[in-house]
Amino acid sequence: MKNLRSWSSSSLKENLMLVFVSLVLTLICVEVIFRIVSTILPDVEIGGFYDSYSGEPPNHYYRFGINDTIVFSSDDEFNYRLVTNKDGFFDRPFPDVFPDSTIVAFGDSFTQGHGADSTETWPRYLQDCLSSQNYPWSIYNCGVAGCDPFFNFVAFQDLIIQKKPSRVILCINETDVTDFISRGGIERFCKDGSVKYRSPSFKYRLFRFSSVFRYISINTLDYNYMGMTEAEFSTSTERSKVSLKNLINDFNALASKNGIGFTLVIMPFPGPNKPTSVGGELMDFSVDPSIHTINLFEYFSRDSVFNNINSYYWPKDGHFTAEGYKSFANGICAQLDVN
Repeated sequence: MKNLRSWSSSSLKENLMLVFVSLVLTLICVEVIFRIVSTILPDVEIGGFYDSYSGEPPNHYYRFGINDTIVFSSDDEFNYRLVTNKDGFFDRPFPDVFPDSTIVAFGDSFTQGHGADSTETWPRYLQDCLSSQNYPWSIYNCGVAGCDPFFNFVAFQDLIIQKKPSRVILCINETDVTDFISRGGIERFCKDGSVKYRSPSFKYRLFRFSSVFRYISINTLDYNYMGMTEAEFSTSTERSKVSLKNLINDFNALASKNGIGFTLVIMPFPGPNKPTSVGGELMDFSVDPSIHTINLFEYFSRDSVFNNINSYYWPKDGHFTAEGYKSFANGICAQLDVN
């Protein structure tokens, strides 16, 4: 009887171990299949995503290398080569001190002009628009793909103020709200000159690692692309909007302290759906009314503008075309106070 119990116990352990090993191997096989399908058919949504906790720059300045050549492309939509200046931005060389009537534009890939040549960005078209109205302003571009207002603020503070521009324009969009969730605010800038984003939760680490877990989370548990439930995302974005609002106030205050004008531009993403006139859910926060603000949601919601939207952006890439950036600049030009 004792031997029978010992045999039964041993058999049970072996069976449980067999089940466990089989389950692990099955999960590994499914994971491999998901990853292979994601590689072969990238348009199949089975859990692919952009890791927002990655990409920390080596120092406080989110920019490209000095005199660096970068090729930008998107399938069969565009392919072009750009060269950075000595300050790490895609524009002509910045002088040590800007001449009178100079504007410096800050923002992310939409200000950099992703999807078009460096001569076809909205800052360059804005310069042309102002010149056509007999306002001889020079506009320099400090937009960088992947950047956010906190990096823009530090670049302005450390690199641009000393050059004494007349005005700065900060362009923001929805990604600036969500970037704060993973990157944090000013606290990301360490005293040793490095940058440290927020540490992701265990749940996010699993979400990032496993295509299977992402697929189940997104399609069954209604998680979003950041691995959050709707309630978690809503709470996080509200905190982000408060911090972003405070950063805009600090940006404006720093500019004013140094005798530099400040303009905030709030932009919608181009797409087939007409934007509301006041902005989407992530952009429904108010700023100090004393800050000169240009809301392009209203501009792009006009029928006269939106009727041409299909020629304004690249359907696959999602950024503006040269024609779209020109329209973008016209929307700013009509509202910009340069007197």
